[in-house]
Amino acid sequence: MHALTGEPVRKVNLVLYQVRMESKLYSAVSNGEGQFFFDNIEPGTYDLMAERAGFLHQAYGFRGVGFIGTSLTLAANQELKDLEFKLTPQGVITGKLLDEEGEPVERASINVFRQVQFGGLGRPSAGGSGSINDVGDYRVADLRPGRYIVQAIPPPPLGGEPETAQKADQVREAQVLTFYPCVTDPASAAVVDVGPGQEVSGINITLRKSHVYRVFGTVAGGTAGHLKMMHVSLFPPGPKP
Repeated sequence: MHALTGEPVRKVNLVLYQVRMESKLYSAVSNGEGQFFFDNIEPGTYDLMAERAGFLHQAYGFRGVGFIGTSLTLAANQELKDLEFKLTPQGVITGKLLDEEGEPVERASINVFRQVQFGGLGRPSAGGSGSINDVGDYRVADLRPGRYIVQAIPPPPLGGEPETAQKADQVREAQVLTFYPCVTDPASAAVVDVGPGQEVSGINITLRKSHVYRVFGTVAGGTAGHLKMMHVSLFPPGPKP
């Protein structure tokens, strides 16, 4: 049923799978009255998942944290009746992404991060992502209730050879990561509150330009095989993610 209205929800895809035994699973689809039915189930402990467009993909007994729900334990010849699976409608963030001249930015994208509190500090966790259409509009759906920051990502460079180390000290201007409302420092980003089933519109961003630099170097030590798989990250001063 719909978690906000209590109305039945039809055409919900449900999967019942045995905990720690992925080969044991059963599927069903809710009917026009929102009813579903599984039969010939082997005894055991199961998790029940539901998925439908416009609602969050969630577990039975979901209480708003990750995908954690309530497991169901079935004994031999036991019959469970009148389970109420309350589906939470998805949240949505929409807006427009333009450049500083007011034009749509081809091949740019949007990331939305959910704010989670750790030790009193807001840290971003997974949220959602979206692409930009030909007029600069974006839409990020399937969001859980929470507080989000919205990040605009400039398009990747088109072809060409990477700059050489001799050009590393040259300053150039390029589009950079920009956060809603129109800032380059994530600490200054505005927080967007999204409630269950709420569509928050008008989250518009102007993609900023800034002086940018290239950093070059060499990773030493280890074997050749390990060095090929090495990843190097660059972080600003302060707490690391």
